[in-house]
Amino acid sequence: MDMDKHFSITHSPPFEDVLGWMLEQTPGQEVLAVSAHREMLLDMTAAKRRGELPDQFARLLFVYLRTPDPVKHHERLMLPNAHGQARPDWHVEGVLAGQEAMHAACKDLADVTLNTASMTEEEVVRVIHALKSALVGRG
Repeated sequence: MDMDKHFSITHSPPFEDVLGWMLEQTPGQEVLAVSAHREMLLDMTAAKRRGELPDQFARLLFVYLRTPDPVKHHERLMLPNAHGQARPDWHVEGVLAGQEAMHAACKDLADVTLNTASMTEEEVVRVIHALKSALVGRG
């Protein structure tokens, strides 16, 4: 499920709304695509670091799917978005220009970071399922 289908893609939603959506409105979803709203991610990271909303954060495993290869990252941005539409050039350029700031926000929020540059989608899914199985086995 993709956050862009629920929230505005032009305005960064409050992190509390996003956290609530993740926990309450996505039943049965193993993977959620969280939009690259830097402000929201920074706010969420700061709240998690301060120990706010510990029960909610404990119910989620944040996995950062990172593509550090700039060519592969650009190729993935050229794929259709959650609405099945091509991203406009200005959007792609903006994402690429803000890549380092987004990386900083995502790596601090993430419980696990995966370098997906050389992984297929199927391999990513297998790793995520393995992570879930390991967590369920611990609980």
